[in-house]
Amino acid sequence: MDDLSKLQEVLQRSQRPLFAVLDGAQFPDLPTTLSDGDLFHRSLYRASSRGGQDQDRRAPQLVWLDRGRHAASQTVNRPIRQASLDRLIDLIKGKHACVFWECAAGGEKLYHHLRKINVVLFPRHAQVDQGKSYEVDPRPNADESVAPHGHLKRVILRHSDPNVMAQIIPTLSRGQYLRLLGPADAIIFQPDEEWGDSIMRASRKGDAASAPRGFLTFNMRNIDEIEHQRREAVAGKRVAYLRKVAPDFTVTKSDNELRDLVRRQDTEAEELGLRLEYSRKLWAFMMLISDEKSGQAPEVRAYIRSGPDTPDQNFAVLFNKTKSVVRVHRRAD
Repeated sequence: MDDLSKLQEVLQRSQRPLFAVLDGAQFPDLPTTLSDGDLFHRSLYRASSRGGQDQDRRAPQLVWLDRGRHAASQTVNRPIRQASLDRLIDLIKGKHACVFWECAAGGEKLYHHLRKINVVLFPRHAQVDQGKSYEVDPRPNADESVAPHGHLKRVILRHSDPNVMAQIIPTLSRGQYLRLLGPADAIIFQPDEEWGDSIMRASRKGDAASAPRGFLTFNMRNIDEIEHQRREAVAGKRVAYLRKVAPDFTVTKSDNELRDLVRRQDTEAEELGLRLEYSRKLWAFMMLISDEKSGQAPEVRAYIRSGPDTPDQNFAVLFNKTKSVVRVHRRAD
């Protein structure tokens, strides 16, 4: 996502007040960086004495793109301040760390809306962890604004990450879609290649209906569709990896055939306890060049599962001992 020139052109043509939401977790100290760049911003997390400075630095920030840092947030919305947009684009190059919002209702209404969708409700039995489009709320209990609702649990929605927005928006029902937009007219973002790599725009499209009240709530249909997208994106990355490191073994295979192999071998890797992405790529590589026979011996599988270290470490030992495989891999890499 280094080339943001087309995105910048689209943003410059915006006819409504434009705002940016940045993911503080992807910067060492985002508030200071924004202030140094003369960008007016406000944290989307409530200040908390229990959270500490690290939480403040990692909080998502709403940036007004029509003014400098010393303006008042109540200032009447104006056209885009070119210097602010230029500095912001420079800041986010190489990062999936910014989502833009058009909102004719103004920054204050958008700010309060975004504070509300920081936390969403998920089915209690849905798996939630770091690195997903959604994660356990890291903030201290004193900052909790949403109580659990029986079969639902509170989850942080990483709406400042364009890759996240590319994953969740296609799964939303009309009501969920309007709740995500809130007072905004449109959401504009550019995800990484695996999620589309093109400028995406979610807008009302003439729909004047009001957003449903209450918290944005996801159901298992949403979760299943998001997870399917994630699995397909991972499969695509592994296919590209296999074509790079083993061209002699992939030249006669279609992408669909390689995807099928990757899916089968991901299931095998899961059963063996392999967790690291690197391990799973190597497992798929090894099975590709052995016609899916290498690693099937019971003693090999037992060692990976129950050897002296973790399955990933045990597999690394076995892989490095397989000299012929390693030589092929090194020649192709």
